[in-house]
Amino acid sequence: VNAYIAGNIIEKNMILGRIFGVFSQYGDRTELNGNILRYNKSKSGYSYGIYANYGSDCHLQNNIVLSNDFGSSSSQGVGALIFAYAVKNSNWNRMIVTGNQVDSNTSLEQIFGISLFQGGNWIVKSNRVADNKSSGSWGLATGLYLNTVGNTEVVSNIFSKNNGDGESYNFKADVWSFGIIMFEILTGCLPFDSETFKSVNVSGLDVGEIQEVSIED
Repeated sequence: VNAYIAGNIIEKNMILGRIFGVFSQYGDRTELNGNILRYNKSKSGYSYGIYANYGSDCHLQNNIVLSNDFGSSSSQGVGALIFAYAVKNSNWNRMIVTGNQVDSNTSLEQIFGISLFQGGNWIVKSNRVADNKSSGSWGLATGLYLNTVGNTEVVSNIFSKNNGDGESYNFKADVWSFGIIMFEILTGCLPFDSETFKSVNVSGLDVGEIQEVSIED
């Protein structure tokens, strides 16, 4: 089954349940290109902007997810704004996620700008995920989330000013990012590391969890 969904505009909807802006499932070849999801509001959790599920040859290109309010009352919050789930353990997948824009979306819980699951041969290029804000008790704003993917090329993307504590962006985020990079350069280790994604984020909220390392001459 092939699916081609392009050039649609979904805007200014008020939804009590979940938002699925553009949705495709079980496609042999799926193209979700040039769609716009903007100014929509939801009151439930696990909404998706551009969603492709369980495909083997999937292109998500030049979509825009802009200024949506995912006002979740669920602890699970927002699933992802650009989401693709590939056939499990299929390294012959060809998954292309390029030229998408995810800007200025809000949630009471979690926001994942681009979320990719399973499969192999991912190309993630020239996407912009910026100015998204999450403000719940488990607030989290992540530009790119990869889960058990195979060969992945991540090139020339912008992940900027995404905030997980509900506050407006300020220079402290840049200082924090610079510190993370310098820590890894100097020690060869990540300052926050764990077996699960959730544990990494929780440890990042507690400065006491930073691991002690020694720098050899």
